[in-house]
Amino acid sequence: MAGFARIDTSLPQRSSLLRLFKKLEREDLSLDDMEKIARQVQQAGRHAIPPLMRRVRKVTTGTVLARYMYLLDLFDEESWLDDLVRITLVRTDLGIDAKTVLLAVLERCGIDIEQLPFSRLLKEVGGCSATGLDGVLAGGEADFVPFLEDFVCFSSDSQVALIRRLATMEQPAAVSLLEILLGFSDAELVREVLISLGTVRRQSAASILLRFLRYGDGTFRSLAERSLRRLSFLGIDPEQTAAELPDSSPHLAALSPIDGTGFRSVWFSRWNGSGGLDVLLLQTHETCGITEATGYDGLTVHGHDELFREITIEEELLRVSSDYACAILRDALYLNADSRFPIPAGFHVWRRVLQLVAITPAPYVPDFSGFDLDRIAASNLLLETGDTLFDEDYLAGWFSAKGRVFDIVDELAHLQGKATSDLSVNGFSALLKRFMREIIIPEKNRIARRLFLTADLMKSTGREREIIERTLSAALNLVNQKVPYLKNPFLRRFALESLSFARDALAEGYDPRKHESEWSDGELWD
Repeated sequence: MAGFARIDTSLPQRSSLLRLFKKLEREDLSLDDMEKIARQVQQAGRHAIPPLMRRVRKVTTGTVLARYMYLLDLFDEESWLDDLVRITLVRTDLGIDAKTVLLAVLERCGIDIEQLPFSRLLKEVGGCSATGLDGVLAGGEADFVPFLEDFVCFSSDSQVALIRRLATMEQPAAVSLLEILLGFSDAELVREVLISLGTVRRQSAASILLRFLRYGDGTFRSLAERSLRRLSFLGIDPEQTAAELPDSSPHLAALSPIDGTGFRSVWFSRWNGSGGLDVLLLQTHETCGITEATGYDGLTVHGHDELFREITIEEELLRVSSDYACAILRDALYLNADSRFPIPAGFHVWRRVLQLVAITPAPYVPDFSGFDLDRIAASNLLLETGDTLFDEDYLAGWFSAKGRVFDIVDELAHLQGKATSDLSVNGFSALLKRFMREIIIPEKNRIARRLFLTADLMKSTGREREIIERTLSAALNLVNQKVPYLKNPFLRRFALESLSFARDALAEGYDPRKHESEWSDGELWD
């Protein structure tokens, strides 16, 4: 009996898949859209693989390729891996981002991409193989910092590929690194980490998601809940204590006064739940925010106290309330965002020392509601004693190290006597006038804010009301210019301190003007 030709009934299904794939490549694709497409592709079964692979051979952007790789994971590797290997080796029209995505998938499937012929592609993308990540994870937090410094320089698609690779690794430190990445401000990066944590079949991943729901950015709440439900469906639940922090308040918080170039140090320490103390030490700047960050973990009480004494001697730390220190930290993070100065990788690694709800960026405005600012600004006595502020520890080292100060000293060296004491009254007045014009006037708002923050620190550390009022007077008269700057005792002393520093530095053979091009705001940064 003659056989009958089989009627192809898959055409409508294939047409539907092609429409889905076209939607998949839209820039405005949402996570919900992606999951709907994944469910329909999964329902289509193996019929979806040929058209899917045809699209993989044609698309060029890393973002779209990553979406197709997500769909491929719905099927057994045997049905598409050989084809993907050929595509990866043959295609010459792909950029670094797309190559990174393909290599990450092949590596996850067990292919050694550090060997030829894949090693050539790995070298081109400059990515980090699983072997390289093994070294980072084995080194712990000490190696996390240089890794994150490199990570922030990668393209977004390369970052996504690395996050997904971390989610497939067996080392517990991989999950710890993913939790650190949740602290980044990049919304797309946080989104990808939360999705990837939902694929990590470990209790530690569920615990991280639960902590994020309690302390993290509420913008991503639904995404974190979805990943947590996915793990729960697989029988993976967080630890009972996962949402609890070891101690809700820092063991010790401290600040240094602001120096004459706008820097200060910030100290936080906290019990870590394992019987030790962890420390986060920051350096902040008045325009850039956090510029340096380092940490110490598992210190004994004696070791902690010794370290605090050493740092206090070096940085002149003053104990303050944790709420006050956190307010200064939030202001620094706000400045990082406002100035686009990158937050140091060390902060992301050691931010676990902080209570997560306490570090939302926000500008800080000191509160002097308990002071009569109008009376303080009008007081001649407070104005005339402003020069004595330089004898206080809170203003120790206040001077300007700008190159223009050194220019004035150079001019001074060519004048009679080469010292301010030998100059005529008119000659000295001319130098001070130049200092006020070139140094004070352009920076008056920054100097005034330093004074307001210094008065605020004095208030927070219990200093006498009279010295706080003297500091406020200097700040208010700088802004209001009650008397000419040339006759302002505080500013005259500021000029003398700055010129003396510059003269001594030049005498010792040090000229910061040779290094000014390294800094965007033209100041000497220690």
